Amino acid sequence: MKPDTENMQPFGFDILVFDELESTNLFVVENEEMNALPEGTVVWAKRQTAGIGQSGNSWSSEAGKNLTFSIVLRPDFLAVQSQFELHKVLSVAVWNTLHEIMPQRDDIKIKWPNDIYVGTKKICGMLVNNIVAGNNYRLAVAGIGLNVNQTAFDPSLPNPTSLKNLTGDDFELFNILQKLLHNVVLWYDILKNNYLQKINKEYFANMLDFGERKNYRYRNAEIQATITGVDKFGRLQLQTADKQSLVCDIKEVQFII
Repeated sequence: MKPDTENMQPFGFDILVFDELESTNLFVVENEEMNALPEGTVVWAKRQTAGIGQSGNSWSSEAGKNLTFSIVLRPDFLAVQSQFELHKVLSVAVWNTLHEIMPQRDDIKIKWPNDIYVGTKKICGMLVNNIVAGNNYRLAVAGIGLNVNQTAFDPSLPNPTSLKNLTGDDFELFNILQKLLHNVVLWYDILKNNYLQKINKEYFANMLDFGERKNYRYRNAEIQATITGVDKFGRLQLQTADKQSLVCDIKEVQFII
């Protein structure tokens, strides 16, 4: 399948636009096996037939209304065991983009590990596929789904929202993509320069429920706990009401929102 003629290059990215793909992440991975795409390539599908979110969940999106795309990154400067730093950078880039669009809102938050919420509703999800060879970081495929102009969602989805739902305005998708890619470049460069303290400050300052006692479902039991951080492997660190320290992967803990 060939991309249409909308190839454009904002901020140094080469954007391949497709009317339809099964999954933009899958397209990149398959091309990696056949003919690797250069770093900075963006694969944007106006419709995904089998988009995938965290933990294998499907990503449902109305054709032509939202941004569903993947960015090819080759962070060979980053240690394999530090790959969650890339998740932080991408989350902060999306957070900054939404804050620029809706500066009046103070409830735009990063929900661990890398979803973006506005209030109690999810507006953006990410899935990063990593390919490593030994101790070398070969490829990161950053798949991003941002709800933009869609207003009605599948009722099976628990809590979706969109920019149009929140503002009442219609948005030009490419303009939003330009803003987002600009912020990705900015924060990816900060990561390249190893300014991890700056990244952590921005990530945790805008993290949903950070430092607040909330209810969570941990290993099928409801607990009260406070988020205290994220370890270098990207696992959520909690302190329970009785001062017990927990380190949780994504399959062990659920937010109760």
